[in-house]
Amino acid sequence: MESAISPRYRLFDSFLSTGAAQDMRRCAEAFGTFEMYIRGPVTEGFGTGLVRRHDAAMNYLKTLPNVADGKDMLARLNLFRGTYALHDELRHALSAPMLNSPKFSAAAAELTGKPLVVPSMLYANLLLPGQELAMHTDTPEYRGIDKWNMPEWFLVVMMHSGLFEDWRKHVTAGVAFYGDCEGGDFVFYPDGPEGRRMHVPVKANTAIHLDVDGMFHGVERVGGPESAPPPLEAGMTLSYAGDDTWNLCKGDEVVRSYAWGELRYSVQWKANCFVDAAEKSLIESHDDDLNTQTVIDTLAEDLRQRGRITGDRPADIDLALMMMDEYIVFPGPVEAA
Repeated sequence: MESAISPRYRLFDSFLSTGAAQDMRRCAEAFGTFEMYIRGPVTEGFGTGLVRRHDAAMNYLKTLPNVADGKDMLARLNLFRGTYALHDELRHALSAPMLNSPKFSAAAAELTGKPLVVPSMLYANLLLPGQELAMHTDTPEYRGIDKWNMPEWFLVVMMHSGLFEDWRKHVTAGVAFYGDCEGGDFVFYPDGPEGRRMHVPVKANTAIHLDVDGMFHGVERVGGPESAPPPLEAGMTLSYAGDDTWNLCKGDEVVRSYAWGELRYSVQWKANCFVDAAEKSLIESHDDDLNTQTVIDTLAEDLRQRGRITGDRPADIDLALMMMDEYIVFPGPVEAA
């Protein structure tokens, strides 16, 4: 059954056939080593010293009831990720039915009004008990600027500033769940950061398609709100060991083992959407690309017009933090039940 709730999102029950859904679990089991998503701060260029999603991390700290809880932030947020398909490369054949999903493609065309839908990425996220995903919007792409050449928080600033829409590549995403776990609800704000907060419980072989670049979303704590953070350290890995068991490892040492049912396993689909082949060709030609310095200068001038900069331009790190503070407006704190 399919339920169309809003032009900005669509929910699906029985997303794939039973066999294809089982194959998505086999993809995870056969993948090998899943590595941590957060690997350290940017070491060069604009925003040196900030982590790739500095905006979401700093907002997450603001939501904690006690400052001391921040010591566990990386263990809470540093999920494990693996890529099944990237651009023209299908790395795991069993994932092809999801990559080529007609349900997600139709939802993407409806959402964007752009009927030429080209799947571009398929990646798995595994969260351990005690982990969650901070509220955020996804990293958008622009002609000439993407996460391969600029920090992700910078692209999010570009999106929320609204100043570069003529260069934005329209990307949508679908998230499908291939297991059941306690907690770990997908939460999102379909009506903007000041609107209602909606929950999608984790249920095997269900899915949601939505405007991830423009809509705030996150994941509630796996295992329930009182679940302790996992014993994570930098460089740890997660891999399937057989017999329904996943191992969290530090080098060759098994630190902790988990059953399949304890983990939150989702796979995210992304696609680029175009009006027609001419738009696709324009993007591929790079004839009208943005360049980084022009974008930084444009944002700095806009901050000056807004009264945020009144004298000399701040140093890069201060300018970066000012950009995030000015343009990215997160949903307010969630009231306790």
